[in-house]
Amino acid sequence: MYRLLVITLMALAAIGFGCEGDPLPLGWDLEFSDGALLGRAVVVEAVIFEGGCDGEEVFSTEILKGEDSVAVAPHLADGRWAFGGRARDGGCVTFAEGCTEVTLPTAGPVNVMLSARATEVPACSSSRCSEGQCLDVPVDGGSPDACTATETNCDDGVDDDCNGDIDCDDAACVDEPVC
Repeated sequence: MYRLLVITLMALAAIGFGCEGDPLPLGWDLEFSDGALLGRAVVVEAVIFEGGCDGEEVFSTEILKGEDSVAVAPHLADGRWAFGGRARDGGCVTFAEGCTEVTLPTAGPVNVMLSARATEVPACSSSRCSEGQCLDVPVDGGSPDACTATETNCDDGVDDDCNGDIDCDDAACVDEPVC
């Protein structure tokens, strides 16, 4: 077993209650089935599903390789839950995953074994991938070699003339790109 990280989560009545009815933490371990998978991992997404591994995703957090932080998941009520993990490489390809179903309350810890996927899948497009993380906006590849003006409407909130500035009712709008 190749241990990657431990995530602390609060599960209602998971072990009993501490002072004044506060829930006690339930340990959640993500491990890799072999060292090659661990070596390839750049980002691991830890996920909680309601009802089981095929249930609705209610929590997720990303852990970067070498990160020491401990995530705290939401409080979970008694019932059926699943704790999972998905590993990605630097190109945002999901290559390993695992899921463990539990019924709370339980004394834990919950152990999730990440094994190689039969088919690797991209977690996002390469234009949104930055060192294993999927970004909300495309990755800036630097200055383009060439570009064309999208249109000559200066107040559309777009960089119409490719000069690096968002044109909005200014004199920067030209028919020829500035790239």
